[in-house]
Parts: sequence; C-alpha cells; structure tokens
Amino acid sequence: MPEPIVDGNVVRILTRIFGIRENPKDKATSEHLWSLAGTLVAKADDCSALNQSLMELGATVCTPRQPDCAACPVARACVARRENAIGFIPAKGKPVRYLEKQIDVFVVTDGARYLVQLRPAGGVNGGFWEFPNSESGNKYSAANSGQPFATARHSITRYRIQLNAHLIHTKRGEGMWCTLNELRALPFAAAHRKLLPSLARR
Repeated sequence: MPEPIVDGNVVRILTRIFGIRENPKDKATSEHLWSLAGTLVAKADDCSALNQSLMELGATVCTPRQPDCAACPVARACVARRENAIGFIPAKGKPVRYLEKQIDVFVVTDGARYLVQLRPAGGVNGGFWEFPNSESGNKYSAANSGQPFATARHSITRYRIQLNAHLIHTKRGEGMWCTLNELRALPFAAAHRKLLPSLARR
C-alpha cells in the first residue's frame, strides 16, 4: 500500500519545496503536509523509494542549518530557495513552557506483594495500572513515610514530572496485590514503571 511518511526530515523538505511558512506543528498545517506526502506517494512508481529518498534528502542535503542547495536535485522547484526564505522555513513555533509537577507515589507493601490500582478508562493512561499516588486522591500520607526511597523523572506533553516514591507497610488498601514479577507483566503507566527497578533493589 502506498503510505506516506512524514518525519522531521520530510517536514523540512515539503515546507521548503512548497514554501509553506505556517508552523508545521499546527494541526491544519500538519494535515496539509500529510496530504501532500500522500499525493506524492500515490503518484510514485515506487513509494518505498520515494519515502526513503525524501528522508535521506532531508538528512544529508536539506539540513536544518546550511543546507547544500547546490547538491539538491530539486533545488529548481524549491520555493524557499527562490524566495530566499530557507532560514525561515520550516517555521519555528513558540518555545514550550513546561510545567513542573511533583507527585507522591505510595508503594504499599505487605512484604512480598505490592498494591496497584487501575486508572479509570477515558482519562490519561486509562486502563493502565499504577501505584496509589497523591494525584489520584489516595488516603496515604507522605509525611508518615519519611524521605522517598526512590524518585523518577518523566515527561509528557507539557509536563515535567517527578515521582517521589514512599514505602508504606500495611496489609490494607483498595486495588490489586501483586508480586514484583506480576507487576512487570502488567500494562503499567510508563512513569510508574520507572520505579520497578528500585523495588528489585530493596
């Protein structure tokens, strides 16, 4: 099936060749680029070769800085080159301002087993398992557990998250009790999965 590929290199090629000055990360512009790539692929005799060529051209010739236009096989068709706008295309969006977030994670254990909870469907990470934590409204207190025994950093969309894992020794809690090996087999939220190696070292 002739399917387009639009990675960073292809975005740079298409925006420069067609003189697209809008931010390629904007939804409408992104959809336009995918449509252009789809049209090119549909008309190609060998869609695989075309996709590979576009990616290779962006990686080796039409580079972000100081592109080698003299070596470019499509330089004559390049609107950005003709309009002396290569330095401005593709457009750069406003820098993302990341929000720092601290989340207390409570690793509730009765010795060999750990308590995990299922995130509700429809929300972020819906259907994934995680440890009880301050974000999900649990009733544990970080103040009663001392300093975190482990931390983990995780980035998602515009958030920079630090998980502070506190050990809670109790046999009570709502959720599912699992051994460490069982935890590894669960569909676990990516951020919380980063805490599993720390459990193995306990």
